[in-house]
Amino acid sequence: MQFFIQKICPDFNSAVRKKRDASIELESPLHYSLVKIEKTFINYPPKIVSKTLDITEDVIADLTIETEDPEDDTLIYNIVDEPENLQCNITSDGNLRCKAIEDDFYGEDDVTVEVTETDLPAFEQPMSHTKQLKLVIHGTPDKTERFFFDSNETFYAEKRPSFWHTILVNANRSSTHYAGRVVLADVDGGEIFFPIPRFSALGDAAYSLKRLTNTSDIPLTNYTTRRYRSVEAYDIEFEYSPDLQGNMTLDFIARNADGIYTPGVTIYVYVLENPCIHGQCHHPILGYDACEDPARSRSFSGFECVCEPGNHAYEPLVIQGLMHVHSFVQY
Repeated sequence: MQFFIQKICPDFNSAVRKKRDASIELESPLHYSLVKIEKTFINYPPKIVSKTLDITEDVIADLTIETEDPEDDTLIYNIVDEPENLQCNITSDGNLRCKAIEDDFYGEDDVTVEVTETDLPAFEQPMSHTKQLKLVIHGTPDKTERFFFDSNETFYAEKRPSFWHTILVNANRSSTHYAGRVVLADVDGGEIFFPIPRFSALGDAAYSLKRLTNTSDIPLTNYTTRRYRSVEAYDIEFEYSPDLQGNMTLDFIARNADGIYTPGVTIYVYVLENPCIHGQCHHPILGYDACEDPARSRSFSGFECVCEPGNHAYEPLVIQGLMHVHSFVQY
């Protein structure tokens, strides 16, 4: 038995053979044979054309998967492998919707999609195509956050337009004071910051900004769920003569490479007059708490000293009518 496979054709042409004349004699059995003719269904697999899909940071993306199919068959779509950093779903007609799992995410990811033929004849097996697509999430400029840890490691996250922190120190004590730490944090990676401090000094007072070389131990995760890819921190310290009294101010702000300014912080340092060498400041009416008034940086008038145990205060003496002297002696 011989087999001949014939394609389905819509038209017949003049080359179609006619039936043999019945009067023709067959010379031998070799002039005929049993023939089986089959007809085939032409079908080619579909193809995913898309390669790279672009998404904008913090935007839910609606994307269309481009495909080709020579027979223009009906196609259905599904996701084979999910991306790592995005949640994606796809409709049966090829509309892909993706949203970043984490806010402020940008970078690259991959999703694997399969497209399959449908609505074919019962005798025909549907064909499919699977392809890994690259998802490119383009970052957008984000505002830099400014945080502050004071000398007691208390955390402050106040935002614009301004934030200020007040420090009260007693004169006649230490000549240096650690003010705290300014932290600049941005969700975008590779940010570079340029500090722009402005200092109003008290006498010969000075300040220092020490940039930390390692910021991994700054506990930002204790206070915020955002993931910052760029973090810079500066420790602030003031140095001044111990016999000074008055106030000084440091304004801190920074600028990034794009010329965008960060939120700022203003630190007020009040060096309070403190004649109480072996005692504590006290207000005759308002008590000890009143001594925390920044006005004491201008004058000790209205306050008094309460001696520590074992010390005795002499009455203030007037020397040549010009100078009031508070003196103490220890017994």
